[in-house]
Amino acid sequence: MLNSTLIKIARKDDLLKFFIFVFLCLTLLIAQKEFRYSFPLKNYLYFWVEPIRSIPDVTFRWYQQFNKFFSALEGDLQSRVDYLEKQNTILSAQVRQLPIIKQQNKELFTLLGVKAAVPNFNVKLAEVKYVNNNSVLREISINLGVDDGIEVGQAVIDAKGIIGQVKYVGLSSSKVLLLTAPSVSVSVYNKRNGLRAITNGSSTGLRLDAPDTGLNILVGDVFVATGLGNVFPSGYPVGRVTKIQSDRYVIRTQMQPVTSLQALKKVLVLKKN
Repeated sequence: MLNSTLIKIARKDDLLKFFIFVFLCLTLLIAQKEFRYSFPLKNYLYFWVEPIRSIPDVTFRWYQQFNKFFSALEGDLQSRVDYLEKQNTILSAQVRQLPIIKQQNKELFTLLGVKAAVPNFNVKLAEVKYVNNNSVLREISINLGVDDGIEVGQAVIDAKGIIGQVKYVGLSSSKVLLLTAPSVSVSVYNKRNGLRAITNGSSTGLRLDAPDTGLNILVGDVFVATGLGNVFPSGYPVGRVTKIQSDRYVIRTQMQPVTSLQALKKVLVLKKN
């Protein structure tokens, strides 16, 4: 009976009737307390008052059940949110790395394609650990050593040109002198007209000295290795002419390596077949 009354009030959404109902409930509670001496009246009041008394207890128990349900639901949703945030962080990092991975794959395919340009050599792919390009000591360290078949004197190249020559071999790493080191010399010829010469490392890059001032050398000429000594692959690029100075006795040619020696990441070590 009480439940049907509440439902009717809730359906009509009549605030005034709700307050009247609350007032009657309070009146019954007070009346039951005041008229304890009258047994019939007490029983009659008990019939009406007891359901009203049970409302707070029932409401509180339902509140506890709903609170447990929503707490569990909130915990589950928070776990899902944490998982999705973690996955989003991982995916975001992978998306940012995707262009880098594509570029690395492109560089690897380019390096692997070099094998066709050096058919008389076996090639080993090496990773550059560090580059030391100061004015005194110009070298790089690679992650291959004795265990990988690396030997002193082997040529080191990349997809663009010659880089240098192995000077020290350890168990799992080696050091490579760059072309720009003063002690490195390469027999070369001019790709445009076949002029032969020898390049040496210098403080400005590469130097080519020729005693004949009438030699046909132009800025932009590319010099490639002759292959003498079977160390460097014949026809592989070495340097490009950037500046020419001459006087009565000698012509001095400044060149730069065709590959950037400061940004090396992966290189190929050559071994004669």
